[in-house]
Amino acid sequence: NFAIKPTLGALHNGEGLSLSQLHLGVHAASLADMWAVAYQIANRAGGDPGYPGLYGPEEICPPKNLAGSYFLKPKVGKTALKKRRMLFSII
Repeated sequence: NFAIKPTLGALHNGEGLSLSQLHLGVHAASLADMWAVAYQIANRAGGDPGYPGLYGPEEICPPKNLAGSYFLKPKVGKTALKKRRMLFSII
């Protein structure tokens, strides 16, 4: 399940409820479907008046190879590591 809840005003909410009760989002079975629906809503209805709207390419970019990526791994003391493992084992 993929979902997007874009910035307030990016997808036109129509009229009706106050801003605190009305914020449009999209749920879909795939990332490509989720973006396609959000893109089409933005393309056809635009954003709310006074907001820039949702913008980006019509199709999502293909996935990139993470082989050249770096992940930061903070140094953790043995006590903190044991406590973290214990807490996750409870879950």
